[in-house]
Amino acid sequence: MVDDLYIQADETDIVPEKERTGCWHGCMRSIKGVWATRQMAGTGETDREWYVKTTIKELVIYLVFLTVLCILTFGMMSPNMYYLTKVISELFLESPYEDTRNNVKGSTQIIDFWRFEQYVMHDCLFWEKWYDNDGTPTLQEDRNVLYENRLLGSPRLRMLRVRNDSCVVHDDFKSSISECYDVYSPQVEDKRPFGVLNGTAWNYFSERELGGSSHWGLLSTYSGAGSYADLGTSQNESKTVMTFLKENLWISRATRAVFLDFTVYNANLNLFCIAK
Repeated sequence: MVDDLYIQADETDIVPEKERTGCWHGCMRSIKGVWATRQMAGTGETDREWYVKTTIKELVIYLVFLTVLCILTFGMMSPNMYYLTKVISELFLESPYEDTRNNVKGSTQIIDFWRFEQYVMHDCLFWEKWYDNDGTPTLQEDRNVLYENRLLGSPRLRMLRVRNDSCVVHDDFKSSISECYDVYSPQVEDKRPFGVLNGTAWNYFSERELGGSSHWGLLSTYSGAGSYADLGTSQNESKTVMTFLKENLWISRATRAVFLDFTVYNANLNLFCIAK
């Protein structure tokens, strides 16, 4: 009995909360009033009015939060960002191949990649001629994508491959089918050197070594690793690199994804566009 009385005495406030004064207690009461929730309210009939007020207060606070979130999210957006992204995307994805009138979106075979390289990639990356029929060359220091977007650094091709034993061949066909290439996943990446063995295009580099990141594609999520080739800063350099890769069969059955990475800067809009 004595212990019970002692515990009750410890739990009793010396000064009731309503009688407390001071700046600190005033601030705490204000905050408590603003952030009170329905769970903090009572459930009896006498508390119904407080319950309604608290519900309305929660709704108002949520609307304020939603408004601030929208301002922060869309405040930096502008129509220029959309149009710059759209025109760069259409330039590379919808420009047709001269021999088939197909484009990247309709490509389904290895040969389509080399058509893209031959008819689209070099001309879209390096604008070295004007639009007239004579093909007047542009100045070396004024060769911008779409005449207004400065290409920063060297464009890069990066490829991901899978191992030739990444899928299981039925026992009845193992004697006639020696290689099997599964769909892409990080677990079946081919990390061995291949082809001519020398150079970055023929060796595997991890995502950390390349400073890359994963990319969500149509069929899978691809890591930022792989082998890569820098294309240089002119059409001649780029074509030389691609000719070497094609002659040595850089793209093969093991290839699961090829990425073209580059960055442009538009001085008129003061915007960067990072393309992948």
